[in-house]
Amino acid sequence: MPFDINAAKELAAGFKWILLCKFTFLNGSTFYCSDSDVTFGGQAYLGVLESQDLDKIQSMSESGVDIPASMTFHFADANAYVYLNYERGAGRGFRGAKVEARLAFRNALGAENSTDSIVRFSGVCDPATPTSETILEVRAQNRLNASKKQLPQFLMQRHCAKIRPKTASQCAQANDEDSDFYWCGVTDPGKPDCHNTREGCIAADNLPRFMALTFQPPKDGGKGREYVSGAQVQLYNAGNESNYGEPFPLVLGRGWVQAPVFAMYQDGNYTNLEVGLCVDNIDTGYAATVGTRVVVNGIEMPPAGYDSPGGFVQLKPGNVGWWNWYTRGTRDGLTTGEVAARHGGKADPYGSLTTILVTVPRQVASGESKPTVNVLFSGPKIRVYSNPSTHTRVWTDNPAWHLLYLLANSNWRYSELDIQSFIDAAAVCDEPVPYTSQYGGTLNHARYKCNLILRQRRQAGELIRGVRQTANMMLQPNRSTGLLAVAVKGTLAAQQPSAPAGTNYSTPVSSKTRAGVAANGYVAYRFTEDNTLSVRGIPRPI
Repeated sequence: MPFDINAAKELAAGFKWILLCKFTFLNGSTFYCSDSDVTFGGQAYLGVLESQDLDKIQSMSESGVDIPASMTFHFADANAYVYLNYERGAGRGFRGAKVEARLAFRNALGAENSTDSIVRFSGVCDPATPTSETILEVRAQNRLNASKKQLPQFLMQRHCAKIRPKTASQCAQANDEDSDFYWCGVTDPGKPDCHNTREGCIAADNLPRFMALTFQPPKDGGKGREYVSGAQVQLYNAGNESNYGEPFPLVLGRGWVQAPVFAMYQDGNYTNLEVGLCVDNIDTGYAATVGTRVVVNGIEMPPAGYDSPGGFVQLKPGNVGWWNWYTRGTRDGLTTGEVAARHGGKADPYGSLTTILVTVPRQVASGESKPTVNVLFSGPKIRVYSNPSTHTRVWTDNPAWHLLYLLANSNWRYSELDIQSFIDAAAVCDEPVPYTSQYGGTLNHARYKCNLILRQRRQAGELIRGVRQTANMMLQPNRSTGLLAVAVKGTLAAQQPSAPAGTNYSTPVSSKTRAGVAANGYVAYRFTEDNTLSVRGIPRPI
């Protein structure tokens, strides 16, 4: 007789739990195993799993994980079948393989399994290690454990950090935004390997997407003539030596950034600064432009123009100093022709980087050292979903979308995330909360907002945990699909307005919504003396 987990767990004499594991190797091949030979959902599982150790749960741990941080699998492998075929097999190896562990019930007497299973763990494996002549051990870190991942991910360096697609299958993914090869975007596997160098990008006809910093003007800029005095003055230039090894700024939301100066060069009257803001595309329209403030050594500079649907529109900043958009953060930075026309053809194209060109009087920045440039701006456009299959790229300060961005830039792909749960969480964050202004009027603000500015590398897990705490969010796998889901903590009525699946108590409990309106909520489970056992299996009082 078919049964599901929710029904089986309430039986007086319960069935046996079985652990179903699926390992997916880097070459795409799979290995299904369990603690006994079993067929579940039409898939045969090899009974070589002797035991497993599941780490304890640590709420708000340093790894940013609220579910078990790691899991260790012990295989009975006396004949070395698992070791030879899956650890040493061609194109395989447990290191870097993904594992998904599910729990199900099995009625051994009736040789039946539950019709459903629960995802208990999803992780990335370390190499297999024989611990004895008969046991092979594989340890896996939870996919949510982003303590080894550092953000911002791109560093300022002489070599491009983008991943070049080389094979035909990799080049086929070059225009897929979810692919690691999108940033580089070479679609022809016949083009020469760039080796992540400027010369290689030129040979592969892909120079506009080159992301590294190579331009190094001579320190001595020669002599120039001042317009007012007519006197000859010493000119100075500066390149990127002091920037190497530092990350490009990471900006989500809006805030002040001490922006890196990539290049500095002078004439007799002005100092020109090529300044980096962030990776990826930002809004360069009128409202965003006039809302951007650029301060050089304490002196604010006005904008000289903005982008409009009809093209670039010039403003009138005067002749004291100004700034202009230089590259817009798209995959293609400066065109090949624009590179050839700047710095004797040695200019950096700044592919995928948003940069500005700031022109200030020499009295503001003498050139003997790089000036301090602080910029207030709104960060790049990121994915915002209207439904699980439709998204646009817009600027947002909603922490749910910031969390999605951080996860997608850590260990997860969008296809592995429960997008609908992020849509629901974002709606909670955007809920208007009324307040009384200092002038006595009633206004509204969003329930949760987030602005994240990074100039130094931090552990991705630390950032994920911080953004989660901003909006009381928690991450956990969807028990049926295994996709990573997010939920915003709240009152019982807000979190569980209806009885959750598997509950043994369907009586509503008085609660309130987030807005403070009286409403009912439902508990997940009611523990009593009748359904609670001690460690020895003896009923005990609550």
